[in-house]
Amino acid sequence: MKKGWFLVGIIFLLVPWLVVGCGISEEVYNAVVAERDAAQAQVQSLQGDLTEAQAQIKSLQGDLAETQAEVQAAKERMLQAKTSAEIVNALFVPALTGELDEMSEMEGLNLFLEWHDKTKSSEDQLLMTKFEALIDSGFGDEQMLDFFVYVLESIPEILE
Repeated sequence: MKKGWFLVGIIFLLVPWLVVGCGISEEVYNAVVAERDAAQAQVQSLQGDLTEAQAQIKSLQGDLAETQAEVQAAKERMLQAKTSAEIVNALFVPALTGELDEMSEMEGLNLFLEWHDKTKSSEDQLLMTKFEALIDSGFGDEQMLDFFVYVLESIPEILE
């Protein structure tokens, strides 16, 4: 039993020494707290940077969508202008060169169908109306001039 009391006595003597010996000095504690505070401040700063970067990304995505819409609109205008130029080429050149007068009935019909398709593909209601007036007049000079003037004037307007 003496050994047991001896051990208990040694434990009571060693425990306070171990507790004091394992303690952290105030300098070390303060340094660790300062590092923790600096790390937390850096985390907050980085979270602010992340929020700002995410806002920039959203803004840039909006700008990109606008630009894509503008490019699509420009493509559509270019396609309309191309169609108008093709109509001018398909109609105006044969009319000026006198090819219309020299065409057989079948060639005239084929040319007419080509004109009709190109005019319809423009999806321009006023152009279609002028084309129909041209047909109804039997390709009268006044309706032909009205049709060509409209087509020629529409190209720059489309490209604006």
